[in-house]
Amino acid sequence: MRLRALIGIFLAFWVGGCLPAPPPKTPPTPAASPAPKETATPTVVWFPPTPTRTPRPTPAPSTPTVPPGLPHGALILSDAFLNSAPLWLFNPAPGGRIALEGGELTLTAQQPRAYGFAVRGQPLLRDFAVQVDAGLNLCQGMDEYGLILRYTPPNNFYRFALSCDGQVRLDRIYNGTATSPQPWSLTGQAPRGAPGSVTLGARAEGKEIAFYLNGVLQFTIKDPAPAAGELGVFIRSDTGAPLSISFRTLQVWEP
Repeated sequence: MRLRALIGIFLAFWVGGCLPAPPPKTPPTPAASPAPKETATPTVVWFPPTPTRTPRPTPAPSTPTVPPGLPHGALILSDAFLNSAPLWLFNPAPGGRIALEGGELTLTAQQPRAYGFAVRGQPLLRDFAVQVDAGLNLCQGMDEYGLILRYTPPNNFYRFALSCDGQVRLDRIYNGTATSPQPWSLTGQAPRGAPGSVTLGARAEGKEIAFYLNGVLQFTIKDPAPAAGELGVFIRSDTGAPLSISFRTLQVWEP
C-alpha cells in the first residue's frame, strides 16, 4: 500500500511537469482617462463686419422744377454787342474804360467811388421785358454793377444794382435826387465775387416793374410816373480795387 501511494505521488508530479505552463497573468490595463475638455477662448473681433444693405430700387428721375423765368411777349431786339457801337452812349468811370468788342460790353473802374455807364440810344421803351447776362471779371465786396431802365436825360432813371457780396438793390433817380424803393438785401441768385455770372431781367408794364435774377423774381415796385426811356448798364467801384464787368446778349421783348 505504501508503495502504491508513493508511485501515485510520483506520477502526479511527472504529469504536472509535462503540461505547458499557464500563460503569465497580464496586469489589467488601466482605463484611459478622458481627454480634458478644451475651454473655448473667445476671439476678439477688432473690426466687426458692417451689415450689407440691400440696395433699394432707384426711382425714375423726376422732371426738375424749372423756374417760371421772365415773362415776355414778342422779341423787339437782340443786341449781341458785335456791331451796335454807334447805338451806345459811353460814359466811362474816371480812370476806367468801356470797350464793346468780341460780343461783350466791358466796363472797368480803378478809383474809389468811380461810376461808369453806357446807355443804348434806341429804342425808347415804356412797357417791355429786358434781360442781359453779366460776367464778373474783377469784383469784390460792395462793388456794384447792374441794369439801367427808363433812362431819360439828364437824370431820370432806375438803377437795378447787384453788389459783389451777393446783395441786390433798386435806386430811383428823379431829377438828380436818388431814393431806394428796394434797399440792399441778400439774394441767393447773385454771385459772390469773381469769377461768376448772372442774368439780370426786368419787366415793366404801366406802373409796375418786376425785377429778376436768373429768371427768379426778386421784387416788384410801383412807378409813380412811368415814362418811355432808354436801357443801359453801369458799374460803380467801392474801395478802388480794380472792377471789371462784361455784359453779353441784351434782349428786349414786349411785356
